[in-house]
Order: sequence, then structure tokens, then C-alpha cells
Amino acid sequence: MLLVRLIYASQPSESFKLEDIEKIVVSARQNNVAKAVTGLLDFNQHYFLQCLAGSRSSVN
Repeated sequence: MLLVRLIYASQPSESFKLEDIEKIVVSARQNNVAKAVTGLLDFNQHYFLQCLAGSRSSVN
């Protein structure tokens, strides 16, 4: 299986609270296992940086 990597940056919405990060992590862990992808999520108080890796069909 060939792996692909998708890296992107985004900004949180105006309604975003730091407590929302825990919800994102819980959801991502469940979804990543179900879709057989791995990932990284970084947040610096202004931007998110996310990297997803897995098969092309799973990452897409």
C-alpha cells in the first residue's frame, strides 16, 4: 500500500474555546482508527496545523 500525506493549516472559528481541543482529539482518535489513518494536530493559539497519513482513499 502506498501512503500519502496531507498537510494543511487552518484558523479556529470565533466561537472556538480551548476546551474544544479535547473534543477534537477524541473525535479524531475514533475517526482515524476507523479510517486507518494516522495524524498530527498542532495548535499555537492562532492556527491549527494538521497532517494526515494513510492510503489515498482513506486520506481523501
